[in-house]
Amino acid sequence: MGALISVIWSLLIKPRNCVRRNLQNNPLPEVCHLCIEERHIAGQQVCVVGDVHGCIDELSELIAEAEKKAGHGKVVFVFVGDLVNRGPSSVGVVRKLRAMSSRVYAVRGNHDESAIREARKFREDNNYILSEKYFWVKYIENEDFAFLNSLPYTISLPSLNALVVHAGLIPGVDLENQILNDMTNMRNIVHQDDPFFPVPVLKGTNLHGQGDPWVSLWPGPQHVYFGHDARRGMQRARYATGLDTGCCHGGALTGVFISGPCSGEFITIPSKQPRAHA
Repeated sequence: MGALISVIWSLLIKPRNCVRRNLQNNPLPEVCHLCIEERHIAGQQVCVVGDVHGCIDELSELIAEAEKKAGHGKVVFVFVGDLVNRGPSSVGVVRKLRAMSSRVYAVRGNHDESAIREARKFREDNNYILSEKYFWVKYIENEDFAFLNSLPYTISLPSLNALVVHAGLIPGVDLENQILNDMTNMRNIVHQDDPFFPVPVLKGTNLHGQGDPWVSLWPGPQHVYFGHDARRGMQRARYATGLDTGCCHGGALTGVFISGPCSGEFITIPSKQPRAHA
């Protein structure tokens, strides 16, 4: 009887683990969950940076300030996603980071995902009508598109006990079994009863009014650095740090050093963008 229950359980849970698909139907990156070994960052300090959203001037200032603190060429930058959209120069941001590719890593955000979708459709059909929001994708080159499409969903830095994701993670679920859409979109977690499972299932949601902030349930031990939640702004939990401080809305672009002599130091670059109305 116990063996039969185990078989039924495995059949029920298997579809939940088939999550290597995003809701935009974009091609997946070669590596969904990138691991950066210590040897790749040896002798350099790591700075994790919040949502850029095409704010090229603020990005340039933050990079300059980080290198002023740590030394020119001595910083590895890890971005929490949403490199593009909303701000004045998405193409400029992509090309600047591409030019620094030996010292730049980034995860995929929901806006990056949507831009990949629109760029893919336009590249497949030049008559495809782009909305004003995505008109900039007409100007990206093959290398720009390849860069965006190569972005993983998470970046792990085991030597620093750190993990970078754009939006959030479900506690207790291995990275390979996390839902891709959750990792680029979720802000809260809700408990959803399921008749096929003996305990409530945790589900990610993008809505602030439902459930609890996922960071309040994240148990560690890895410290997660993330973005996506400009409404809540800077978030500092025991095992998670939210870095989306609304640069594209007139807030600021924020970075934090997580290794080396500058570890724990924040960099805040005031936004040059118009402040969004509440």
